[in-house]
Amino acid sequence: MARSLVTPEGVDLQVKLGEAGSRAAAVDMIVHKFGRTTGYTAGRVTNKGMEGLAITPDGKMLVGAMQSALIQDGGDVKGGVTRIITIDIKSGETHEYAYQLDQNTKTTISDIVAINNHEFLVDERDSKGRADAVGSKASFKKLFIVDLQFAHDVSGITGFTGPASAPVANIAPFAVTKTEFLDVVKALTSAPANDSASNGWHTRPTPGRTSSGGALSSATTIGVPQANDSSSTMPNPSMSLPTCRLGRANRSHCW
Repeated sequence: MARSLVTPEGVDLQVKLGEAGSRAAAVDMIVHKFGRTTGYTAGRVTNKGMEGLAITPDGKMLVGAMQSALIQDGGDVKGGVTRIITIDIKSGETHEYAYQLDQNTKTTISDIVAINNHEFLVDERDSKGRADAVGSKASFKKLFIVDLQFAHDVSGITGFTGPASAPVANIAPFAVTKTEFLDVVKALTSAPANDSASNGWHTRPTPGRTSSGGALSSATTIGVPQANDSSSTMPNPSMSLPTCRLGRANRSHCW
């Protein structure tokens, strides 16, 4: 028996009830592995933990994405290299893979969604837009496809070179290849090709500061909710849900 769980962050997990205990143990193992050490010399940066969690369609592997680079990899800086972690639900075996965040804009990961058993959509974004500050403009909210099938395991690599203000993580050379799938800001703010004064969106929604997750509603369609975090300075919350075809040839087909 299986049921679908959609978390407040937009994560959609197919949970087999008979295996709930093993999944809980797997998550607990990850929490201990990436929790901060005494003195904060390693592990997650404050408030930058495992932001995304997915499960492969075969139900065998949990995949977590750290929001920003770990302390030992240079911490939460522009152009940091964060980690994607996989854990075999049955055996508890883990692997870690490097993910290069954008080097021109300060970004973090919001979510990760399984396409199949080795390809994933990663939601990477800035923290600009509604609920950030009055006048803040979102510029970077994108979905990237990554393939972990032949990626280099960086579990045994740590540390960085250079100054703390501009660290170069030792895992950087092994970062997975990113293929842009969707520019969410562009999808939300650009009028469709067939738009006209009498037919189409006259006012596009303003992207929120977080593209707060993603969920596959079918094998070919993904929704990406835009949240504004209900800021006290932005009393009129706005939530938009661009929906896009999941196909490399139709990556811009959104509505």
